[in-house]
Amino acid sequence: MDTSRIVGNEALKRELNRNFHAYIIEGPHGSGKTTLAKLIAQGNVCISEGVRPCGKCPSCVKFLADCNIDIKYIPADTDVKNMRAAISDIYVRPNESEKRCYIIEDCDDLSVQCQNVLLKSLEEPPQFSVFILTCTSKEKLLETIRSRCVVLTLAPVRNEDAEKFFAQSRFDKYSPQQKQAAINLSEGFLGKAIEVLEGASYGVYNLCESFTNACLDGAVGEAVKIASFKTREELQSFVRNLSVYIAARMRSGEKKDVHRLFAFSEAVNSLVKQVEFNVNVKLWNVVLVMRCMGAVSLSKRG
Repeated sequence: MDTSRIVGNEALKRELNRNFHAYIIEGPHGSGKTTLAKLIAQGNVCISEGVRPCGKCPSCVKFLADCNIDIKYIPADTDVKNMRAAISDIYVRPNESEKRCYIIEDCDDLSVQCQNVLLKSLEEPPQFSVFILTCTSKEKLLETIRSRCVVLTLAPVRNEDAEKFFAQSRFDKYSPQQKQAAINLSEGFLGKAIEVLEGASYGVYNLCESFTNACLDGAVGEAVKIASFKTREELQSFVRNLSVYIAARMRSGEKKDVHRLFAFSEAVNSLVKQVEFNVNVKLWNVVLVMRCMGAVSLSKRG
């Protein structure tokens, strides 16, 4: 299979050189699960005699136009009745390809009943059926399903690979600083980096940088001004991104304030889980500032 579109993940690419009747693609949001699922599906329905997917054969052209009837998408919020209906044609031969593919995204959200319906098709599938399941964590799936699939776990890519990816002409409108900021907040997952770069999320990087610098400089007023979130979701998102930002800043080899950054990181990481629950946002805005300021202050004295 042509894996040139996959960045990094060399071990995973080697797995794709073999054919399987069922795949579980595991990875966090933005890791490329959907992209990989579609690549596997396209490779299976491609009718080229050469490297697949070719992107040029009639089956690939239909895939690219999102109208290949040998690929079926099943939503994770389906119920038992609709799951049975969706896979009822499993023993019907494909229309024009060698394979028929069933893609189920976010399958860790499937009910146990739906997973059991799916299991029956995975136990004795016809040779021309391929199942591609995506999930955040395979542990949320039944063990009996996991044992019948090959698991492909998407790993973060190296900074060097991410930088090469963003060197493509489609990203020329962004500055090197913007690209690096996106990479720093992505935790090594290009889908997330693209969201940061192309969406409103880029402002989060600047916010994290300003808040961190305010805490390191002892600028309480500035830190309080930044930490004025209105909703729990805003606070949660900021704390998660702040944790990632600080980790990236420490990895960058910054020697100045390294001890205080470490203390700052510990304080923020201790808050990540706590703000996931129902919280009084105004109170926790203050807690965020106090804990971060306190951590860097104690570290400085130490």
